[in-house]
Amino acid sequence: MTFVDYLTRLRIEKSKYILLDPNKRISEIAYEVGFESLTQFNRSFKKLSGQTPTQYRKTV
Repeated sequence: MTFVDYLTRLRIEKSKYILLDPNKRISEIAYEVGFESLTQFNRSFKKLSGQTPTQYRKTV
């Protein structure tokens, strides 16, 4: 696992916790955990968790 992969994994795990707050927008969460692009956040989230941030939020 490369450093970038590790960092991305950490950011996604932190975002899962923050997604529990329904008052925060997904774009806010993406920037808060360190992504500079909402598109990249969505791609990385789906790749690692198997669902989009919106789907994850609805299921949790």
